[in-house]
Amino acid sequence: LPAEVVAAWTAAGGETGPLGYPTSSASAVPGGRAVTFQGGTVYAEDGVAAGHVLTGPVLDRYLAAGGPAGELGMPASGVRQLSGGGLYAHFEYGSIYSSPATGARVLTGAVRGRWATLGWENSPLGYPTTDVTELPGGGELASFVHGTIAWSPATGARALTGPVRDAWVAAGGAGGALGLPTSDVTGLAGGG
Repeated sequence: LPAEVVAAWTAAGGETGPLGYPTSSASAVPGGRAVTFQGGTVYAEDGVAAGHVLTGPVLDRYLAAGGPAGELGMPASGVRQLSGGGLYAHFEYGSIYSSPATGARVLTGAVRGRWATLGWENSPLGYPTTDVTELPGGGELASFVHGTIAWSPATGARALTGPVRDAWVAAGGAGGALGLPTSDVTGLAGGG
């Protein structure tokens, strides 16, 4: 096994950790190598001295999204635990966030960037409930437990929450008469 894979496997507890024993030799994948274990996979990017451990729903969603050959590219981190049972991993071109209530979701581009600036899963939006999806006419959108982020080149990435988001969805959302939001929801004096 490549040294960076062995180091990541050892750091995860070796054969007594969540990965268990290897079930494959190192195989070439776009951008690096991968070794499959009983409980997950270790990915090692070409020219990088560290491997990254992917397991559970994050690994499953990554593979469903095409793995290293898909839109996310190679892992930039291993799976990390969050409070409340959440998990995440970052990749060259996006992230996967998972929680028991929402499942594993792929976030990319400006929608992911806006969610990051708001505080990731600790933001007012909470965890994602959908992947980032493309909109007709060249935008993107993802839904979250407590809101939506919509993006287009003309409007930028905008976060909608609460009754404003609910009214926007009731009016047809991105495909309705209102179109995409041009601002975030902002509070008004008196609680509006």
